[in-house]
Amino acid sequence: MKMKKCNKVIHAMALLLAVVMFVPIIIGQTVITAQAKTLKLSDKKLELMPDEFYELKVENAGSKKVTWKSSDKKVISVTAKGKVHAVGNAGESCTITATIGKKTLKCQASIMDIREYGTYLIWNSNWTYTGYDINGKKVTGVVPGYMEVFKWKGSYYYVIETEGGSEGTEYIAHDYSVMKIGKKLPSYLKNPVYAIYPDGKAGYLAKKLKKNEDGWPAVNILYDAKGNLVVEKARNYTDKQWKNRLKKLGYK
Repeated sequence: MKMKKCNKVIHAMALLLAVVMFVPIIIGQTVITAQAKTLKLSDKKLELMPDEFYELKVENAGSKKVTWKSSDKKVISVTAKGKVHAVGNAGESCTITATIGKKTLKCQASIMDIREYGTYLIWNSNWTYTGYDINGKKVTGVVPGYMEVFKWKGSYYYVIETEGGSEGTEYIAHDYSVMKIGKKLPSYLKNPVYAIYPDGKAGYLAKKLKKNEDGWPAVNILYDAKGNLVVEKARNYTDKQWKNRLKKLGYK
């Protein structure tokens, strides 16, 4: 009798184990819903130099059509591709809008009211870049020519004026990347070395001018290995000094 009960218990446990082993296990599924990325303008506020070009972009627009419009194209114009041009006068402002379907994005754009401090010849440079000529045409391999220093809202800034380029343009190319100097000017701008044509040939020399000697106040503007602009006092490097300077800028 006891043996039969024991056998029944064993059969019951075996049956239970079989059920547990073969019952399907249902794992909850997580449904992930992809949300559309938010459309946004690269700049909600824009302060441009007079005659500056700048390209606005709509982020996350993909292949969607973007329609650009200026509230006053006589102040700041905008192309079908979002490139703006400060054509008005200092202190003027307007609104640039980008419309994608039923969505409208706005950028408040104004032209800086600046006070020019001085223009410096870029005597020595080891870089070129891409910019726009005065007609808005994109040019590459642009060679820097001048650095303009200006004061705006209590601080000093500089901007690079350039010339030449891969397109062989005879116009000055603009890439107004405005760089802040600070509330004080460095010594190389307060007391610059001058670059002159000492013999009327196409080579500049950086040196201090003698009394009544004509020349341009000059600076060196360099590009380090990390992509940063480095502005310094103009100087005449020997080949050995130039190699050492490039090493300090991070070049191997």
